[in-house]
Amino acid sequence: MVRQGLLTGETTPSIAKRLIGNLQFGEEGKTVRQLIAAGGQATAVADNQVMALVRTSINQVANTASQQVYEANQDITKKYRYVATLDTRTSARCAALDGQEFEYGRGPMPPQHFNCRSTTVPIIDPDILPPSTTATRASKDGQVPINQSYGEWLAKQPRTVQADALGPGKVAYFNRLADKYGPRNAIAKLVRDDGAEVTLEQLRKRYGPA
Repeated sequence: MVRQGLLTGETTPSIAKRLIGNLQFGEEGKTVRQLIAAGGQATAVADNQVMALVRTSINQVANTASQQVYEANQDITKKYRYVATLDTRTSARCAALDGQEFEYGRGPMPPQHFNCRSTTVPIIDPDILPPSTTATRASKDGQVPINQSYGEWLAKQPRTVQADALGPGKVAYFNRLADKYGPRNAIAKLVRDDGAEVTLEQLRKRYGPA
């Protein structure tokens, strides 16, 4: 249903509307219609869950299609770059992956988690298309250089924004690690090998008091 809607150009809200009544949530397996009928907070939960599911599914379908196009053109591209969203709602896992390059079929692909907004872009052979020195990418506060990673973007933000992204307790660790290892490596050190966030307790054990 999601794939069909995406291919026909249907909007996310429209796809979500068609899903109502077909999905079940909660321990009792209530349908979306049943949750909506209950009213109150249940309605908001139902709406949020359906929209998150549709957004995640669209992300998966779109990224799978993109990878197939990239891999079919390996005469001009051998790698892809993982691209996260430069704002405070991006997960630590995607923030750490942002800007990293991988060979096709050998690297992580979005969605990395429920409600993931990340995507990928092909790395074009520089002999065919030299890298642009003026290209930019979007961030929550305007355009930034295209090669600026999530960690580099976050390092330039006020501490209030860093706290929104990482949690207040991790800001001091991030900035200390950024000074020592660079912002790209600093954001990666806040994520475990399995993609989960490093806890404050684990940061204290590794690097001492904040």
